[in-house]
Amino acid sequence: QQMGGVCSAEEHRAHAGGRRRASSSRAALRETKAEAVLGLFAAKETLVHADGSPLSLQELCVRKLCQLLVQGGAQAGALPAWLPFDLTQRIVDLLTEHAALGLGALAALRDCEVHQLRLDRCRGVSDMWFVPLASSEIPRNLRVLDLSQCREVSDLGLRTLGCLPSLEALNLSGCDALTGASLAPLSVSAQLRRLSLKDCRAMTEDGLHAVMSLLLLEDLDLTSCGSVSDEVLRRAAELERLRRLVLSQCSDVTDKGVAYLAGMIEVGNHMVLEETKAGWERVTGGAEAKDGQKAVRQAVVDAAIRPALPYLSELDLGWCCN
Repeated sequence: QQMGGVCSAEEHRAHAGGRRRASSSRAALRETKAEAVLGLFAAKETLVHADGSPLSLQELCVRKLCQLLVQGGAQAGALPAWLPFDLTQRIVDLLTEHAALGLGALAALRDCEVHQLRLDRCRGVSDMWFVPLASSEIPRNLRVLDLSQCREVSDLGLRTLGCLPSLEALNLSGCDALTGASLAPLSVSAQLRRLSLKDCRAMTEDGLHAVMSLLLLEDLDLTSCGSVSDEVLRRAAELERLRRLVLSQCSDVTDKGVAYLAGMIEVGNHMVLEETKAGWERVTGGAEAKDGQKAVRQAVVDAAIRPALPYLSELDLGWCCN
């Protein structure tokens, strides 16, 4: 989903209402009883899809293993490490799709190769979940980790995972207990390209400075993130590979911060261009932007500059009113 400037107060309220409905849906999934989840993998499986087409042998195996993991919990035992990657990934995807993944299933998968772990729809995700993960093979191969709306996850839990050398995308949206103290180990995640800290309102400036050491980032979402300041944007200008930067509703961002992103430097009380090259493709701003902000943004585009962020193609400043 592409993000741009907010066009009206009505759209802003509608967007907030949509987020509340999505949050309610996730809450309902998390409160689903384990017995109800087990019904998704009933012992007497049908051999056909809803459209009448037969299930593959792999899909039958996946459903049977899901049933065993949900029934057995921590007593299910470890799945063998030689299971094909696509089989173990399908098990994880099906369990998370139905909010059926739990600590027992994670422990059973400890020797398996898993590339994507999306816990945003799982029930009861907390720091304790990372204990079996940390001692397993999963962190070494993990490429996508989605913890969005996992509000009981803190820096302690995330730090337990340590470095994630193969990680390419990390979604921490709505993890409002995170201060960023756990983000420093991610600096060794040489593959990390996408990071979302949307609605991480407890984030500290030190935590954000740790993020700015992730020099290969291409997509960074800081919507409503705490402690986003002009000084943080000065550091963000060092992320030369950045293609998309979302600063929507970051009320402490001023024209000075935008100027840093544009490759300007501070000389006395003035911001001046350090270098002039080909320009950004697009800069978006909210309907509530002040005339002064609009003038600065237009000057950035008119000057056709991109010395600091040569690949930046989308900058969202929606509802940045300072």
